[in-house]
Amino acid sequence: MKFENIFKNKIVIAAIGFLILLLAFFFMSRGGYVKNFTNLPLEGDYSNIVIGSKQVFILKDGYIGSFSQDGKEIKRINLPLKGGNIVGDKDFIVYYSNANIYLLDKSGKIKASKKLNFPIEDCVIKNNKALAVGKNSYAVIDSSENIICKGKVNGRIITYDLGDERAVITSIVKKDEEKNNVTSFMYSVDLNDKKETAITFPNELIFYSEAFQDGHILTVSNIEARVMKDEAILGKKKVNDFKAARGYKNNIFILEDDKLGVYDLNLLNQKKMELKGDFSSLAILKDKVYLYNSKGFAMYESGMVKDFVQTEEVQDVIVNSSDIFFIHSNSISVEN
Repeated sequence: MKFENIFKNKIVIAAIGFLILLLAFFFMSRGGYVKNFTNLPLEGDYSNIVIGSKQVFILKDGYIGSFSQDGKEIKRINLPLKGGNIVGDKDFIVYYSNANIYLLDKSGKIKASKKLNFPIEDCVIKNNKALAVGKNSYAVIDSSENIICKGKVNGRIITYDLGDERAVITSIVKKDEEKNNVTSFMYSVDLNDKKETAITFPNELIFYSEAFQDGHILTVSNIEARVMKDEAILGKKKVNDFKAARGYKNNIFILEDDKLGVYDLNLLNQKKMELKGDFSSLAILKDKVYLYNSKGFAMYESGMVKDFVQTEEVQDVIVNSSDIFFIHSNSISVEN
């Protein structure tokens, strides 16, 4: 190799190195993301994981493993059953298997248990309460194992959510699927007075529901998105190529096609913007809206969408009261 070529190659390598440093400085200066949870001994299975304030809880075969942020096992919480699932946040963990539900505190200690009269298919939690759903049954349980309310629905449960003071469950009855002859039902349950109200939606398929502030309920179907309170429709709008939605404070955020729409509680358009990239879902932490796909995320804040941040492949997103975590195949990162 000639001296001139060696010299040129060194210049190219130095230039590339300098460019990498500039890019690193750029991402560090704008936040980017850092890996706080690394080397977790999970071998890529993050289907049953709870991220606490100081520990990570992972469901194993017959026990829950408690791990530090650097992946070291702290202790094992033995379970009376094998299989099942766990959900939780930094204060409250729920383990369920078949019709059995176990309530654990933030250290992983089992505080209470209950056997329901239906196999549990999924569970969501909020404010130390758990909404357990089966094929056509539901129950809301508090952290002292008291059943706040329970019920059965028409057809098959398809969406569900638990708010501060209300649970919402939707179901579907299919009569002729080829002709789109379906009927959806929405069950709104007031957790204070235990009152259940059912509303019928003929020829409509509801595929998203959310109970959020002050008794408001957001639903999105193949017909429209709507916001309701006390069974009255406050606002509605057509949605095309729906991907995700979320209510937060006095705003409704709807991701459809390649656009993000920001609406008030009457679903009146406040802002709608074209997005650079094909996002699949959204999550909200405080006043920041994270739009993400399998390759990374962008953030909407103060009326603007900030640049896309590329990460390792994103498999899931977990939000708690203080952080948003991006779940990868063998690590977890938190936007900083």
